[in-house]
Amino acid sequence: MRNSFSNFQSSFNPQQIIFFVFFITLLSITYPPSFLGPIRIKLFILGLNGLNIIGEIYNKKKNTVNILTHCNAGWLATINWGTATSPIYHAHKKGIPVHVWVDETRPRNQGANLTSFELNEEGIPNTIITDNTGGILMQRGEVDMCIVGTDR
Repeated sequence: MRNSFSNFQSSFNPQQIIFFVFFITLLSITYPPSFLGPIRIKLFILGLNGLNIIGEIYNKKKNTVNILTHCNAGWLATINWGTATSPIYHAHKKGIPVHVWVDETRPRNQGANLTSFELNEEGIPNTIITDNTGGILMQRGEVDMCIVGTDR
């Protein structure tokens, strides 16, 4: 865990890290558990709905489901399960083999710095790609579905 956090930490400059810690602290002070509880439930249910779609693809394909993501809408951007990542976590926990193509997401590289980090922490196979690569992967049939999140 220490190495993972060090790699994550080295991806950002000190000002970004200070802001991130401040933001998380502010979030936990501003929103009481009674507010965050329903959000956690909604994200969990959102993931179950996405799991149904991933499950249908897996049942037809009988092989790894390749998912393309863009930007970050995981637990670092929202809370708990995240939005775009929630169905992916559910599928992984259910034993459905998934692989995630993670767009780097220029200019801030949220995909490369955040989404990939989150997926690695859960042991979910992923590959960071340049933003322009998604189209060619879809054209070649190497993307089974695309999931983008809503973090605002």
